[in-house]
Amino acid sequence: MAVIETFENGWLISHQSYLEETYKPLNKKTVPEMFSVKSPFMMDLQAARIAENRPSKSRKRKRSKIEVVEQDEQVNELHKAMASVLSDLKSKGLFLPPPEPEVIKENNKAARGKIKQMMSEDASDLMQGRCGSNQSQDPKIAKVNGKTFLLPSKSEYYVRDVQCMSNLLIDRTFQLIIIDPPWENRFIKRSKTYGTLGNEDIFESIPIPDLLDKNDGCLVIWCTNSSRHQSAVKTWLSRLGLQLRASWYWLKVCVKIYVNTWIKS
Repeated sequence: MAVIETFENGWLISHQSYLEETYKPLNKKTVPEMFSVKSPFMMDLQAARIAENRPSKSRKRKRSKIEVVEQDEQVNELHKAMASVLSDLKSKGLFLPPPEPEVIKENNKAARGKIKQMMSEDASDLMQGRCGSNQSQDPKIAKVNGKTFLLPSKSEYYVRDVQCMSNLLIDRTFQLIIIDPPWENRFIKRSKTYGTLGNEDIFESIPIPDLLDKNDGCLVIWCTNSSRHQSAVKTWLSRLGLQLRASWYWLKVCVKIYVNTWIKS
């Protein structure tokens, strides 16, 4: 991610800017439709309901009083910090006003259509079992079975089962490891976009002890808002003998300063 602005309580980062900067020497541009996100991603019926200002019929699950107090205190603190960041963004004039009802109802049709097209053209099967690298100081273009891939500078790729990584990277350890596990998720399960794993299966599959530098290693884990998954992460860190040093929260916003995701209690 490219850091666009720095504030007291966070940073404004852009994946689009990062990609364009990384592959600038190749004169490659990002697909505009993919980043034309003007309102939160949601089901079409939900978008229509919000655009027409109709109330939700969803039911909230009951929680114990202790759980409510502990979670709400943490959520309130996060909301204060996020509200501060949003205020800073508005003061910088970096975003447009909130989207109009017709924009919400349109529900990012162009972006969703482009992503669906790209998912249908997924070439991961062509890469299965392959590995390679780009040891040069500049990004480069690679061709595999007629498909084009972009490789960043000083990079390696291994399209293998993650359980085999320690065998592929014999006697190599890393000071920084970033993982984005395939967390279980009801939407992903229904849409069958990709396969997911249970929390224990994720922990058992990734050979972190073999790959992380034991003296100066840092493990970064992407996690969803699910309290179950977040609890699992804390358990993993304890079992790995690692300390939790910081928690960063990703507040997704779109060009019209409309919050795409929010921390819920």
